[in-house]
Formats: sequence, C-alpha cells, structure tokens
Amino acid sequence: MSKLTIVLLIKGRENFTKRWLDYMSKINYQENILIGDGDPKTKIKKLIKNKRYSKLKIKYLNYNNKNYNDYYFMMYDLVNRYVKTEYVRFCDNDDFILQNQQKNLIAYFDKNTKLASVGDFQIRFEILNNNKLYGDKLYFFFEGIHRFSERFSEKTIKEMFKNYQGLFYNIFKNKHMKKILFEIYKLNFSDLELRDFYFKLRLLSMGNTTYLKQSSYIRQHGTSQTSSNFYYSENFFDKDIKKDTSKLIYKISNVYKKKFNKNPKKIEKIIINSYKNYLNIVIAHNKRIFLYPRYFKLKNIIFEKFRFIFLFLRKLQNLSFNSDLKKLYRSNKISFDKEIILLKKFIQTGD
Repeated sequence: MSKLTIVLLIKGRENFTKRWLDYMSKINYQENILIGDGDPKTKIKKLIKNKRYSKLKIKYLNYNNKNYNDYYFMMYDLVNRYVKTEYVRFCDNDDFILQNQQKNLIAYFDKNTKLASVGDFQIRFEILNNNKLYGDKLYFFFEGIHRFSERFSEKTIKEMFKNYQGLFYNIFKNKHMKKILFEIYKLNFSDLELRDFYFKLRLLSMGNTTYLKQSSYIRQHGTSQTSSNFYYSENFFDKDIKKDTSKLIYKISNVYKKKFNKNPKKIEKIIINSYKNYLNIVIAHNKRIFLYPRYFKLKNIIFEKFRFIFLFLRKLQNLSFNSDLKKLYRSNKISFDKEIILLKKFIQTGD
C-alpha cells in the first residue's frame, strides 16, 4: 500500500505534462499520483486515458484558476479531500522524480517520525536548444546547499532569508500540509515569495526538517512559468507586499509565542529585518541589467554570435557538478547513477 501521494500542479504546457507522464510510465512509478489542473480548457483529462499510463495510479481534478487565491484553494482542496496517504509531495510538470532516491526519503521518514519534513538536494538541468522538451545539449548543476537540517531558532529564521534553500519539493506529513495550506489559502497572499517564506516559517513550528545527502528531485532550468521576462520592481506595483508582510508577521509571531513561548515583538523584528535584508540582495541582483545595460547587451550578442563559448562554460559547470556530486554521495551512488543515466537518455531522446 502506498504511503506517499505526489501532487502534480499544472496549468497549460500540455507537452511538458505528457513528457512527465511518459517518464513516470517508463520507470513504472509505484506511488499515488494526484493531478490538479488549473486550466479549464485542458486536454490532459483525455491524455491520461491513454493505455500507456494505465499502470499509473492517477487521480485527476480540474479547476478554473484565475489568481493566486484560486491556486491556493486548488492546493488545499487537493490535499484536504483527496490525499489519503501518510505523506505528500508536490511536483511540477517540467521536473522529474528519481524513484529509488525518493524511497530513501520515505524510509528515513518512517524511522524518524517526529520530523516535520524530509528532503534532499535538488539538481537542475538545462537543455540548450530551441526545444525545451528533449535534446543532446544537456547540462546539470546543483542548486544551493546551505543546510543539512532546519530546526526552530532565531538563527534559523535569519538563515532562511539570508541563504534561501528550497523546501517546497520535500516530503511532508499529510496532516501538517493540510493545516499549512488552509492557512495560506485564508491569508490569501498576493506574492508568491512571501507565501513560500510563510510555508517555511510555519513548518518550523511543527518539527525539524532533515536533508539527506542525495537527490531525488531534478528540476528543469529556464522553463518556469513565473520567472520569464519578469522585473522584480513589478512586485511593488502588482502586489501588496506591505499587507502580505504584515499578515505573515502577525500570524507567525503568535504561533511561535504559543509553541515556543517567544516574545512576539522580538520575532516580528527578526522576521522584518531578515526580509528587508533579503530584499536588498534580490533588488541589487535584479537591477544589474539597468545599471550595466551595455554589459548585458554585449553578453546577449556573445551568446547569439559565439554560442560555443557559452556551451564551453556550461561544460565546465557540468564537470564541477560531477565533482560536487561525488562529495555529496558518500554511499548508495550506484543506485543514483542508474536512475540519472536512465533520465539523461530519456531527456535526450524521449525514449
């Protein structure tokens, strides 16, 4: 009997969903799959009836998502009504799961039941051609590795803002996820980043998180639906950052008061100062293109006219990734190698 439900959140990009389903079918994925589709004009409902996916344990739900509140409701509704397993994990349709590495996470969670979450370190890959679905020019690199564990402390709160580390694709207890998603839905944040910070801060009150020295979640770089052609300054015009921040601080500081007997005013100050420092770094990074337009124009020209230089840099980055991978995997790398080789072949050829 399955202990885990993986929740696939989609809207549009049907070719990516088909690729994801093809891969899951190829590896004979054993856990439950719950698909939440925010596109009312989707073709996915028809697609999953293909005999190719008949062995996958799929449940499909369609929603009409027009804004963040609809998206939060879809997430909460999916978990609250349809996830019956002990654990839950989220996934995007341009990303991939390594099944055996994921089994390691479940086994670790089973042995350490007081944990709130178990994760590992995400790997990104990039396909450098016009077709983002498949291709031979395939390069891998790690996302940032900053912490192997997260437990409540004032230092951890500061670290979460200073050195961001992905948490959303960890494995969580179903009961915790229902509570967090309901709160996010009711708070109705306008900003995705603040929603993510609330998610991380709230989880601290439910227990510790451990990151295993492995990788089970492979993310595709350059295909995000939320980051393309986006200037960070738009956040301050299109969203209500001040209101979102106030809601987050008020809720989290009161939760920490009840759970850890912490002074709410002190927690509020730590969070607001940490978030300000985060914004300073992000804004400085995003305004480079305006401060140095000639540099970025030249960079784009080099990328278009002398693409071999960019490819060479990616190859060096890929070599560095392989070196870092050996350091991370002190054991059980044989199992990982088998899965990543299969994934590489699938991404390169579609078979």
